[in-house]
Amino acid sequence: MKNTYIELQRFIGAILILLHHSFVFGERPISAMGLFFVEFYFILTGYFTAKHFSYLSEKCILPKESLLYMLKKVFKIIPYVWVGNIIYIFYYCLFGMKGHISDIFMSLPTNFLVLMGSPLNKGLIDFNPPVWFLGQIIFFLPIVICLMNKFTNYYKYIFTWVIPFILYYFNIESIGTAIYWNIDIHIYARGLAALILGTGLYYLVNCIQNNFFDTIRKFQLLINGFSIFLFLSFVIAVFLSKSEGLKFAIPIIIGIFLLVMLSLLTFIPKSKFPRLTRILNYVGKLSLPIYCIHMPLEYFIQGLVPKYSYSVKVILVIVLTCLISIIILPMVTRMSDKLQIFFDRFLKN
Repeated sequence: MKNTYIELQRFIGAILILLHHSFVFGERPISAMGLFFVEFYFILTGYFTAKHFSYLSEKCILPKESLLYMLKKVFKIIPYVWVGNIIYIFYYCLFGMKGHISDIFMSLPTNFLVLMGSPLNKGLIDFNPPVWFLGQIIFFLPIVICLMNKFTNYYKYIFTWVIPFILYYFNIESIGTAIYWNIDIHIYARGLAALILGTGLYYLVNCIQNNFFDTIRKFQLLINGFSIFLFLSFVIAVFLSKSEGLKFAIPIIIGIFLLVMLSLLTFIPKSKFPRLTRILNYVGKLSLPIYCIHMPLEYFIQGLVPKYSYSVKVILVIVLTCLISIIILPMVTRMSDKLQIFFDRFLKN
């Protein structure tokens, strides 16, 4: 069952990341700190991965299940990535070509296999820079799943709280400015740290719900109001941010962690707002295609109408990104449903 409030947050996060990458238009007067929502997505992915595997039977074959779980995510993500790549190829051929046409063909394998955030893509064209995030999920999820299930107690009480901050500290100089990471091993440190932190969040939220359920329900309205107020404050601060110079990033990461935790404890009855629930769940589904295609579209719009004002180009990219996402979402969903049936049959055999 989807958390409607989280789905809304995912959509808002995707739009703020889109605005963060609007420097493609030659300026960026807003959302300089939109990159913080990448951490938000990583933590959520870790949370829902831990939640999924906590419900599995002890008789399941872990390596097989973890591989299938990762493959399901790959086949859900890759179609959107490919759409973004195709948009970028059109842009490059029409407006952005700076080298030989062979450059783009040499870059096809790493881009279409979601390996842009790896050293394999060094010296090649990156069609879709934001997709490094998805590559990290594909690479690290099976590792995290196996650690989480094979060393449960050590993982739950030690690894989830120690390893992430060791990895963050590993690149403390970059964290101290704006959580910018070098392309090599530091980018892997960021991905793995936030995923493990997300699995730790599941254990924490589950513990709070099991031990303080009655207290939470008693103060649910207060928790909901405080959670919504904090999230709106965070969104406004990110939207209005103009400077990328931050001296302390670890407190911000902890703040995002606590914000996600509070959001997961927020409960909005679906029966009272059925139509609103359906709408918010739908826009939440749009967040993944928006994330995967927005930056190639920004390049394309910049090449197509370079003299238009920043505001007009931002409106254009938001409208086009949402429209294309609405069009491709049902096609990818149908394909994912068929693959889900195939994987479920394979898992039973």
